[in-house]
Amino acid sequence: MSEPEKLWQPKTGGEALGAARRIANYELGERSIRPERHHLGFDEPTPPLTIRHSDTGGEAYFIIIGVAVVLIAFFGHVALLKDSQLSSTTALLSAEKARNIELQKKVDSLEQEVTALKETADYYFQKGVDQQSAGNLYEARTAFETVVTKFPTSNLVGSAQQRLTAVNAAFAKAEAGSRR
Repeated sequence: MSEPEKLWQPKTGGEALGAARRIANYELGERSIRPERHHLGFDEPTPPLTIRHSDTGGEAYFIIIGVAVVLIAFFGHVALLKDSQLSSTTALLSAEKARNIELQKKVDSLEQEVTALKETADYYFQKGVDQQSAGNLYEARTAFETVVTKFPTSNLVGSAQQRLTAVNAAFAKAEAGSRR
């Protein structure tokens, strides 16, 4: 008879019994060489190029790959949605920022108008009277001088000059008292 040939055969025993058709569970086994193959010069066994069987292990790989593809597509879609939401939010924020800048300009303008409206002869005269009553002669003198210089046509100029004379007299007394 011929010498034994080593061919790929399913493993036997242990864990290999339940999964005998998986590629990892094949091993080289000995069989006799067939005469038709021997005359062609095949001394070494060749593993089969394709193994056809109903293997659930191979299907698991396809399932895992399919799930991975679905997950990648899902997370890509979620990322695309988040990016579009972020873009729209950024556009809204830049519009709000421009609106805030415009409103700040209006606030500054209104503050200037309020300051301009406060700058009246009545305002400075009342400020001078308040400062004079509080004993702040320097601030009172500055307020009365502002009434006289900035608003020369006001009817309060005469009263401001009288108060300015009284404040200057009080200043002179205070300076004379501090020199002694």
